[in-house]
Amino acid sequence: MTNRKPNGRLDVHMDNQPATILSIPIKERKIIMEKAFAYICAASDAAPRLLKRYCRKVYELGYVPICPKLSEAQYLQPDNADEKRDFHNIARQKLGRCRMLVVCGSEISHSMSAEIGAAEKRNLICTTLDGLAKIKEADENGGL
Repeated sequence: MTNRKPNGRLDVHMDNQPATILSIPIKERKIIMEKAFAYICAASDAAPRLLKRYCRKVYELGYVPICPKLSEAQYLQPDNADEKRDFHNIARQKLGRCRMLVVCGSEISHSMSAEIGAAEKRNLICTTLDGLAKIKEADENGGL
């Protein structure tokens, strides 16, 4: 007779024999740290190559970059009013799923200001690429 324990081990009992316990691990579990989503806030006229560079830097710092300006621009037409409205709705939904907003670039545009305001309303962390790099550096040096 075999019984599986909650810890994944088997108890084996043979009929008419004293109970013998075999300790066999069924499956090793690995702990995988989930990476936080980081919303990329950049000017609406930023070039795709620049957006890709921002995303790469955020990725290298250990976060999952979410950049609607880069991804949605591949299938939505900003000239179409309905699709522009859909773009803003998609971007707002993605922002709501992120843990932080990362401001990229040297100047803040009107659309960036609106995204920062929406992030602050949701109590999201708002930082810059440089700020994110400093946090990572301090964390690696045991400063946090």
